[in-house]
Amino acid sequence: MNIPSNNDPQDIFDTQFTILCPHCLTRTSITAISIPRFELVRRFKLKEVGIAYRCNACNRSISLRFFNVNADANPITVPASFVELERPEETFEYKYLPPAVADDLREADVLLSVLF
Repeated sequence: MNIPSNNDPQDIFDTQFTILCPHCLTRTSITAISIPRFELVRRFKLKEVGIAYRCNACNRSISLRFFNVNADANPITVPASFVELERPEETFEYKYLPPAVADDLREADVLLSVLF
């Protein structure tokens, strides 16, 4: 993907990803709705940028962070590798585990939900 100097978002809008939506838990494509400005990425020499997307299934917003941005290029290049800032909550079946193990996993699950 590229962020051109005229801030034309077409290249980013044309690049679609398919993810598991953290809101509706549907595997769906997402569409960019908010992109970083060329001038700001260049000025601050950002190495990572965030782009807001919308889920095409439930229409809720999803944020992705892109790394290894080349802020010195014209247009600015953004690789297609990203990290989801919000992920679907995973559910676990504890009833098949021994009680001691299930208790430890529940405790770890609670701690992770507080930290992340």
